[in-house]
Amino acid sequence: MDLAAVAEGAAGCRKRQAAVFSDETGSSGWIPIARYCLTELKDFVAVMSAALPALQGRTAGSGGGKGGMKWNVLQLSAAGGRTVNRSQDMALWHLQARYHRLAWSLRILSGLSAAGLRLDKYGVLQLSTPGLSDVLTTLLAVVTVLQAFIKDTSSIPSQPGTATARLLDKLIGSGSSSGGAAQSQQQHHVAAAACALLDVAKTCTYRVTNTYGAVLASVVAQSKSPIGTSAQAQALLKGFLTYEE
Repeated sequence: MDLAAVAEGAAGCRKRQAAVFSDETGSSGWIPIARYCLTELKDFVAVMSAALPALQGRTAGSGGGKGGMKWNVLQLSAAGGRTVNRSQDMALWHLQARYHRLAWSLRILSGLSAAGLRLDKYGVLQLSTPGLSDVLTTLLAVVTVLQAFIKDTSSIPSQPGTATARLLDKLIGSGSSSGGAAQSQQQHHVAAAACALLDVAKTCTYRVTNTYGAVLASVVAQSKSPIGTSAQAQALLKGFLTYEE
């Protein structure tokens, strides 16, 4: 949290912010910070996308083959008879357990990237790996998976007895509630966490796009996105550049 405040230029933190770009190689400032935060975010994107087959070009029923119930498929949910599989339950768990780390990573990367426009006299953001392109494509990937997750799975209740259900029970104190009420509270809590993190991700993406502007279009066009195609990332970036997101 302290580093997030430094990255965003909180009062009294300007010298520490400038120190991130004081090394022309980036090895003692930007690079280790960016690697840690990007690893955190890319792992989250991978977990979330595994719960959303549409993001990987798969249909909800593909890959299962014929026959009886598979080991990683839980019982049908009450929401339209949809299945809640292990990857979806893991996505819910990661969203809850890692929320603060993810939000801090988003704030750190976007804050330092924006500050780099005036502080990065050695061009570390453009010349090092990871650089600005990695930050931007990862921010867009986080927005993508969260939007898809909210649309596709926020209505799926977590199953009683799973890690997600136990975590949510602890977080919202629903242990004494009736089953239906507890499930409703859990669904609301998960949806609220996903929407809150999406707001953070969008705010952080706007911080970068507002700082660098239309030049970022060529950056994304030449970069590989952690999820989806380059064209999809470019379309999402256009939404931010035109303030439509």
